[in-house]
Amino acid sequence: VDLQGAMIGSQKVRLSPTTDQELEQIAGSQGLVDPDAASRSLFVKGLKQVDPASINRQMRELFEGYSLERLSYDSDRKTVLIIFAFEKQAQVAHRQLNGSYVGPSMIRLEEV
Repeated sequence: VDLQGAMIGSQKVRLSPTTDQELEQIAGSQGLVDPDAASRSLFVKGLKQVDPASINRQMRELFEGYSLERLSYDSDRKTVLIIFAFEKQAQVAHRQLNGSYVGPSMIRLEEV
C-alpha cells in the first residue's frame, strides 16, 4: 500500500505525520488521535490539506461507519497501525486497504 495514496472505498486517503502542537490541538473530543508524541501519531487527510480544527470531521468522513481507537505511525518502519473499536470493522478495512491483519481489531499498512 502506498501510504500517501491509500484507498478507502472510492476515496483516496493521505497520511501525514503531525507535530506535537498539532496533536495537542486535534486530540480532542473524538479521541481519534493519540496525543502521545512518542507514538508519532498521524492523522488521515483527504487530498486537500485541512486545518487541525476540522480533522475530526475529515476522519469521520473518510472512515464513515468505522469506529477508530487509534492511528499510529512508525517512521522507521514506514508503517501505519490502525486500531478499530470493533473486530468486524478491522476485517472489512483490512480487505479494502490490502493491509496486514495483526488483530485483534488491528491492521497495519506498509509503504511500498
